Amino acid sequence: MKRFFAAFLMLFLTFTTLAAEEITLKIPRGGNLSLVLKEAEIPMSEVNSVPKALSAHINLRKIKPSQEIRIIADRNAGENGKILKELVMETSFDERITVRHNGWSYEAFPEKLELRLIPKKAEGVIENSFYSDMASKGVPGTKIMELFRYFSFDVDFQRDIRKGDTFKVIYLDFVDENDEIVKHGPVMFAELNTRGTPLSLYGFVTDEGEYDFYNEKGKSMRKTLLKTPVTNATISS
Repeated sequence: MKRFFAAFLMLFLTFTTLAAEEITLKIPRGGNLSLVLKEAEIPMSEVNSVPKALSAHINLRKIKPSQEIRIIADRNAGENGKILKELVMETSFDERITVRHNGWSYEAFPEKLELRLIPKKAEGVIENSFYSDMASKGVPGTKIMELFRYFSFDVDFQRDIRKGDTFKVIYLDFVDENDEIVKHGPVMFAELNTRGTPLSLYGFVTDEGEYDFYNEKGKSMRKTLLKTPVTNATISS
């Protein structure tokens, strides 16, 4: 009898697991949450209830195209379509909101993600270009362009950069509990050595909460004129 019950329980759990499927949906341009849920064969009663639960915490009109939404649905729901068991949506890089059925209706639960800041270091020699050589060392493109813009206050990338110049970068990454990168953080330090002359910048948050770059003397790297105008510059030199 015990063996029969254990076998039945295992079969029930297996069937329940197989009946549920996880689907990743994307909000199309000109579409909305209700539309993608309907196209995923979620019953209209639930299509109307889920946005209502979400609207208690977020402005649904601010959901942008290409926003990803993960749902877990029971595909063995009969004639009425799939039964929505859970919906998860990232509302920012460190926040998400989960919608579940509480037995009577759908309820939304905002959650602050526990992220860690991990320092990353990259250094190398410019052999091809400022951008490609930094990218080959794993520096994110957004950080390279940020450094290019600030170094351009003192460096003419069209004339000053030569093969053999070196760079160093220390920046931070936000990672989740699975050590997956969810967002690239700020640059803390960078050095560009051109023709034997090093130029360093330090990332710093002011008392007013503003982030900016400063040199070793504590002076802002921002200047009125760029040596390399960003609109006309090429960083392939």
